[in-house]
Amino acid sequence: MNRKTTALIILAAGLLISVSGCEDAKKQSSSSKDSSHLDRYFTVEPRDIVIGVEESGTVNSLKNHKIRYEASYRTQISWVIDENSEVEEGEVLVKFDDEELVSQVDEYENQLENSRKELSIAKEELEIQKSENEANLRQARDRVTDAEEELSKFLRLEGPKLRDEQTVEVENAREALDEAEQAYEEAYEEHQSTVYDNQEEKNEAEDHLETLKGRIEREEINYENVLIDDKIFKRYTYRNRITTLENNLEQSRLDLKKTQVRADSSLIQKQNQIQRHKNDIQRLEKELKRHREYLSMMELTSPVDGVVLYGDTDDRWRDEEPTEGMDVRRGEVLLTIPDLSQLMIDMDLPEIYRSRVNMGDEAVITVESIQGLSVKGEVSDISPLPVNQLRWDPASPKIYETRITVPEEEKNERMVTGMNVQAKIISQRLKDVLAVPIEAVFEKDGRLFVYRTENGSPEVVYVEIGPADDDFVSIEKGLDAGDKVCLFEPVE
Repeated sequence: MNRKTTALIILAAGLLISVSGCEDAKKQSSSSKDSSHLDRYFTVEPRDIVIGVEESGTVNSLKNHKIRYEASYRTQISWVIDENSEVEEGEVLVKFDDEELVSQVDEYENQLENSRKELSIAKEELEIQKSENEANLRQARDRVTDAEEELSKFLRLEGPKLRDEQTVEVENAREALDEAEQAYEEAYEEHQSTVYDNQEEKNEAEDHLETLKGRIEREEINYENVLIDDKIFKRYTYRNRITTLENNLEQSRLDLKKTQVRADSSLIQKQNQIQRHKNDIQRLEKELKRHREYLSMMELTSPVDGVVLYGDTDDRWRDEEPTEGMDVRRGEVLLTIPDLSQLMIDMDLPEIYRSRVNMGDEAVITVESIQGLSVKGEVSDISPLPVNQLRWDPASPKIYETRITVPEEEKNERMVTGMNVQAKIISQRLKDVLAVPIEAVFEKDGRLFVYRTENGSPEVVYVEIGPADDDFVSIEKGLDAGDKVCLFEPVE
């Protein structure tokens, strides 16, 4: 088993590794070996081990002023200030194309004016319709009143009068018939009791009887006709007249209801028309107000004094820079003006190192471009879930987005946003622990051991290990100070 394989097995078993090695321990290791076996043996002694992680990162501001496009209106950038420009509060940073927006505002103003005129006309039409409805309803009510009066008049006056007249005609016809019969009987009795002097007188009397008899026949016919007329009046004429008047009354009442329904319907239509105009006006006023507000958003100004950076410095995955002619959408961050009074470090913590770093761990930050500059910080945020280092590549390593805060007293004016740094996160410091180089530890059948040499003869000693850095692993059980171990696997 070679030393490289052994070291990897130790890492897989859960050793904690740090970037901060113990240089003095290495020197001591070298000095403890004799010249004939250089770097092949190591003498176990107490030493300090620093447990942690070192990764690259980028300086960012803890607080950034995001310059966003806030209008819900699709447009394009017509002008944008140069990146890294120093600006003052209120200075214009971005201008957007507003030509089409101005045209839409004008169009909404014209539509609003027309809708207000149409609303005024609709209100006048409503008043006219109300007057027409009142006149139509008044006429319909008058027709109902007339029909009621006609029926009442017939039932109370005309009907009884006609019945009485018909009764009188029957009685008169009966009296005329009775008179004719009585006149005939009297003339007949007189004829029977009279002795005529001559034939001429007798003939005259007989002619008179015939005349009276004819009168009786005429009166009988007249009486029969009057009786028939009386029956017709009682059975048909009188009833039909009442029915006609009742139908007229019912029809006039129905016409009144129809007139009322038409009046209500016409009013509802006019009122709905007015409401539609009001809704249009409300909608147009809202749209006009909204688009006028958009006009005020066609220029973005600086909220503070500072330096302009392109894009969103907090979104490490988005690197598109604002340019003239670029389409923009609402809420899109186009520029950032960092607050340099509070700085932080953004870094990607590899998934394999997540267990070694905790919130509040100390960090030492060095700036790659400024030699000798070193500041202290503290781990202030670790993403709860890992993401791919390359979002578009699911096979890329997993990382935890991590933030280190630089306190006010550690701030250095030479360190600004955008700089690349190295961050050493220190999670644990071990004092005076027994430790051996990682390559001195081997594994077999799941057990860890070292080769301890005494008088030049190596022997296997099983050990229990503790935390480790990149070079040394602490020994919790199995070795004592002063023991000498092999840094290689002896050949049997």
